[in-house]
Amino acid sequence: MSWVETKLGECIEFSNGYAFKSKFFTENENDIPLIKGENLGKGEVLWEKSKYWKVENLNGLERFLLNAGDIVLAMDRPYVGGSLKYAMIKTSDPKSLQVQRIGRLVAKQSVINEKFLRCVISSDSFKNYVKNIQGGVGVPHISPSQIKNYEFEIPPLSTQKRLADILSVYDDLIENNLKRITLLEQAAQNIYKEWFVKLRFPGHENTPINEETGLPVGWSMKRLDEIYEFKNGFAFYTKGYSEEETPYVVVDLGNISESGDFVLSGKEKYISESLYQEKEGYYLKKYDIVVAMTDMTARLGILAKVGIIDENDKYVLNQRVGRLRSKVEYIDYCYINASLSDERFISEMHQRSKGAVQKYFNTKDIVQYMVTTPTKSIVEQFNLIYRPIIENRIVLKFQNQKLKAARSILLPRLMNRTIEL
Repeated sequence: MSWVETKLGECIEFSNGYAFKSKFFTENENDIPLIKGENLGKGEVLWEKSKYWKVENLNGLERFLLNAGDIVLAMDRPYVGGSLKYAMIKTSDPKSLQVQRIGRLVAKQSVINEKFLRCVISSDSFKNYVKNIQGGVGVPHISPSQIKNYEFEIPPLSTQKRLADILSVYDDLIENNLKRITLLEQAAQNIYKEWFVKLRFPGHENTPINEETGLPVGWSMKRLDEIYEFKNGFAFYTKGYSEEETPYVVVDLGNISESGDFVLSGKEKYISESLYQEKEGYYLKKYDIVVAMTDMTARLGILAKVGIIDENDKYVLNQRVGRLRSKVEYIDYCYINASLSDERFISEMHQRSKGAVQKYFNTKDIVQYMVTTPTKSIVEQFNLIYRPIIENRIVLKFQNQKLKAARSILLPRLMNRTIEL
């Protein structure tokens, strides 16, 4: 059998979400996360942006619980910054609820493979279709009927499965890398805690403690700005973002995760080459440390969390994000990242934070923080263990970027049959 023309509405069951009342939203991660438009990036759910619904308030709303294999699509502002706001719910995802103006697309198993359905939704053809049909003056939006009217070619189920299985290899590799990254993050911080919080560093048994400081002899406490150079970002919105994707990405609060990592959120903002050349003082280099100085969530999930920049000649520093570099020859990004991932730093910045609607701390707050500063030999020994862990983490993240790029190149070629199965 050959590929045949069909409409999306013939292949799916479509449903809209529920108008959950915001006054009942919580920040409790033990409750049920709500999937809203702001939670959707480039084919992924951005769980760190979640609001929650109390489990005890679920009665009667169970039909809005999402299942593995469901595809969710933003109906308002569905196409932003060159990206479609959608995701496929994974088996490993937490149970979540579909809010109003989020469409749920469920594959009719007798017609379309659910993984092939994801291929259809993530295709350039569907993205361009949504981009061109979205209407509205204030808030661009699409309707259920418009989604159902999308026309595409569909092969037999056996071909759909083969095609989806090929692309799933990429998805599985990406997922495995993410799990490895999480384990590496935990290992890295455990080492720092053992050496510099519990003071069980190599040779600690024979190192006397200074009675005045409570630290090993030769160690000291120094103001952050004595050993780290700190710089706040620029308000790039005042100059205007680029409407199209460029090579120059603005690093903002959305690029720092709750787990303490630099991430590409799928909602990046870009600037023109001319503005990039103008703002050299705000360039970010590979291994620069960035820190979130503001948080609009009640649980303060990203406030004082840090990340490591992974490329040169690409990123600029936005307002409310700080940049840190070392002033000391033997201290590099490893110790900066470890010392600012310390729970004591995060706790102190939370205590110093100000504001009602959104919490923030300023430059004065962070530069006054006192950093434990070990001897050169201890830092160098620490780096020998810590650096390979962090470098491995960066490599895995880079691999994931390449895998996503390769998948994006392969998908349209399989869908338009440039490459035969």
